[in-house]
Amino acid sequence: MPGPSFNPAVSTTSTETAATALTSPLALGQGSSAAPARRRGPSLSRRTGQAGTVIQHSKTWDATAPCYGKFWQDLPGGLERKRRTISLGVCRTKSIARQRLREYLEREGVNSKEAFHQNTVAPGLTFRQQAEWWLVQLPKRKRRPLKPATISGWRDALNAWLLPNLGDK
Repeated sequence: MPGPSFNPAVSTTSTETAATALTSPLALGQGSSAAPARRRGPSLSRRTGQAGTVIQHSKTWDATAPCYGKFWQDLPGGLERKRRTISLGVCRTKSIARQRLREYLEREGVNSKEAFHQNTVAPGLTFRQQAEWWLVQLPKRKRRPLKPATISGWRDALNAWLLPNLGDK
């Protein structure tokens, strides 16, 4: 009887594990990892409305009418933002009004990195706190507010499966 034969399908050599690692769904980016995803907080580059918009109280641009600038401003100590409107005076063209608004935003430091980081520092929210905030906001949202039965079902699912495992993380 000849010696043991080499069967590549049963082999557990290091070359097989290297080949498996190269062709696994995780290595190819097709699967999901068991490691938690990086927690993403507020980002100035993802913000909308920070450049502001210019309006007039007329249907078309009127060179003699006053114009206004609208933008979002971060409130200190939280993740909330407030819609601000300022008067820009009389501007002959819309591009001049945009330039005045940009100058105002720069002068006041609305878009500065220092103001952004100072006003949006989260106090280390846990999953439980974020889930409670989310549940409170669901019936208040403007587009398609959820019905109480849906919110109750989601709250029960949170309490049964997610909060016991992720609540204080």
